Amino acid sequence: MEAGWSGRIQDQASIVWTDISRRVDMPQGVRIDRGAADELADIQTATMTARLNNEDGWLTPRNPASPWTVRRATPIRCAVTTTTARTGPAPWPLGTLADDFDDDLVDPVLWVNSYGGVSEAGGRARIPVLPGEFAAYQSARQWVLAGSQFSIKFSTPPGINGSSAASVSVMVNSTTAGTRAGFTYSPVAGTLRLVSEVGYFDAGATTLTYSPTAHAWFRIREAAGTLYWDTSGDGHNWTTRRTLATPAWVGSQSVIVELVATRTGGTADYAEFDLAGHRVRPRFYGTLNDVPVSWDGLYSAVSISASDLFKQLNRLPPLVSMLGEEILTADQVIPVFGLLSCYFPLAEPSGATAAGDLSGRGAGAVAQTQVSSGGTLEFGADGLPATGDTSLTLTPASATAGRYLTGDLGAVFQSDSNVTSGHTALSPIVEVWIKTSTAGRAILGLWEPGLDHQLVLALNGSGILTVESTETGEALSVVTTSSSNLADGNWHHIIHDNAAKAVWVDGAQVGGTLAVATMINHRMLHVGGYRGARLWSGQIAHLAIHHATGPAGSYLAGHWLAGTTR
Repeated sequence: MEAGWSGRIQDQASIVWTDISRRVDMPQGVRIDRGAADELADIQTATMTARLNNEDGWLTPRNPASPWTVRRATPIRCAVTTTTARTGPAPWPLGTLADDFDDDLVDPVLWVNSYGGVSEAGGRARIPVLPGEFAAYQSARQWVLAGSQFSIKFSTPPGINGSSAASVSVMVNSTTAGTRAGFTYSPVAGTLRLVSEVGYFDAGATTLTYSPTAHAWFRIREAAGTLYWDTSGDGHNWTTRRTLATPAWVGSQSVIVELVATRTGGTADYAEFDLAGHRVRPRFYGTLNDVPVSWDGLYSAVSISASDLFKQLNRLPPLVSMLGEEILTADQVIPVFGLLSCYFPLAEPSGATAAGDLSGRGAGAVAQTQVSSGGTLEFGADGLPATGDTSLTLTPASATAGRYLTGDLGAVFQSDSNVTSGHTALSPIVEVWIKTSTAGRAILGLWEPGLDHQLVLALNGSGILTVESTETGEALSVVTTSSSNLADGNWHHIIHDNAAKAVWVDGAQVGGTLAVATMINHRMLHVGGYRGARLWSGQIAHLAIHHATGPAGSYLAGHWLAGTTR
């Protein structure tokens, strides 16, 4: 049984699950009543009830001493796990190596070669992560990976703790030292590497940006000549992250399983694993209805009830305008891999002084900044008529005196826009709506903290769209597009696709390939001006920045229709 104390059931990817299985009153058990007895019955709400130990008070709602936010509507899920029994003499299929770590004693038969002070605590395998030392759960050499698998839940990652390097690995070891395959997590780099090593090295390793929700479970398996690395958020639904032709040693040797950790410098802590070799079978997914606390003498318990069905529908966020929905879902339909890295509808209520991101990527807000004196910045004015949304209105005293929006979009946005160990370059695609009668002003600017890479969209003195850029930190190179005069008092939709080196205005590409620098590593955003100058006079709405592995601007050009058609 797991609870997502700070999560929302309508945003499953954001839920960090806490295992509360050991709190369940097993003599009383867990009762689950199905919403339908069979496929012919009317579907009703399914419910789950259970009694949980609360001696430490952590399940008491509004208890400030609890590390959990115990509340109604908390997501909760329940599952059972199964294992496969070993039969006959060793070596056995690796899929039969199973341990739930629930007896608080390291199994001396399964983990006969363990070292470094490993233990079981709280129903988990605990491995010290010590400076300058290795510690590991290690099995005997009595398992076969060929045609089998090994899975495990990564319950508690270690911290950085001031270390220059640290790692926790789940490895299947051959008879040759350093020849092995598995997973390596680095808290310092924030990565999960999927490796098939020879001499403790794999030049072709797959490196993922570690996610505690998407990578909560690891599985390595072999089938029909292919080795697979899989991850899962729940132990039931798996995603294959890497494949490789099966190394020869996998098919010819008995193997060892090793859960090993170490760090360089810093202070010690630990990593924890659970449910080795267990297959997860989901039984219930819903939200808590109530968490009443009861007392039996000095014994405290909570008798929880939960239900499913309409809970997700009741808590779905309201739909935004059609234009907003198309922006939010655009990266699901473009033909290349893409991310919506930030989306500012700029539809805050009147009186607001900052604008927030709706992309779900956690980009920082952009806030009002004063240049010199005078000028106004107001939210709440009428925006695109077809959307019903409001917009941002900027009225500077001059091109160098007034207000505009500035902000640090954060490390995640910068990672999206950079070349990392997890992905190659993701080029920015910027789209924005503008309305003005004043030429010669800057719409927005993106830049990295070191100012090497800068990108500015602006109107020149004739109202023609320009794209300004540099990738060296030198003066901005200005490319004038073949747009019409956009300072005509009407709403216009602008897209710049840095991968295609092209722009679209009002749904149509204007000009061909532009001599624009290739952009990476952006983090800072200015809206309605750039670096204190060319302050915008007019309205701006629906600013979105996507990052994609290739050209996709032409697929976003249809947003013009969504913003102009009722």
